[in-house]
Amino acid sequence: MDYIQFFDIFENEINSYSKQNVLKDYYKFIKKGALYYWRKAYLLQRLKYIQSQMLVPEETNKQIWDV
Repeated sequence: MDYIQFFDIFENEINSYSKQNVLKDYYKFIKKGALYYWRKAYLLQRLKYIQSQMLVPEETNKQIWDV
């Protein structure tokens, strides 16, 4: 799993909770407002850095990220 796949799963999860209003004020990714793309780019940059440092080696085909 790469950092983009991780983000997609993460975003799907928090959006599924938004229907229940559980995390609506906690995660800013639920509301796709003016800063959504900035926040997404920032988080993807952080995840890419983690992966680039071999903390999550791609060749091991790990399916779990605990970030």
